[in-house]
Amino acid sequence: MSGELNSFEALFHPVRLRILQAVASRRVTVSELAALVEGVAATTVYRHVNTLIASGVLTVIPKRSRHGSPQRELALSEDGARPPDINTIHPSPTHESQRAFVVFLARLASEFARLIESTKGSVTPDFGYSQTLLYVTDEDLRHIRECLRELLRPHLRPRTGREARTTLGMVLIPDDGPASRMEAPDAATH
Repeated sequence: MSGELNSFEALFHPVRLRILQAVASRRVTVSELAALVEGVAATTVYRHVNTLIASGVLTVIPKRSRHGSPQRELALSEDGARPPDINTIHPSPTHESQRAFVVFLARLASEFARLIESTKGSVTPDFGYSQTLLYVTDEDLRHIRECLRELLRPHLRPRTGREARTTLGMVLIPDDGPASRMEAPDAATH
């Protein structure tokens, strides 16, 4: 990928991350997006939008007419058009799945930004995130996945008396041994 940004490089810029957060839950025109990304010049937003389109993270939806002039409508790429469910396992890490993963991260960042805005700094006991190494065999990992699916299955569809209250994001990243481990405690929870 010499000469062009890959999906991760496209994500890790503060303005592009803000753009992805704004687009994560809706379709917007470029001009609407420029208004949503406060404090950033419209020309800068347009430049970053073009970078995100070129990297495949954003996609242009067929033009719609607004007040008689055509406008580009933007959305997350098809890879992330709808969040995967608990049964979705991407079998191998590829450059194509990298784009889907970046969209996944953008959606999580958008949910986090929404939470910060809605709570205005108040304590939220249902919020948390953690990271830890699992010491397992292949069979252990298959068993853990199946147990998680069974545990979560009843809570994945609307039912009487139940409402959508929280987003759960899960990532399993194989460890390549001691050299790849972070120099951090076994678990980091916030």
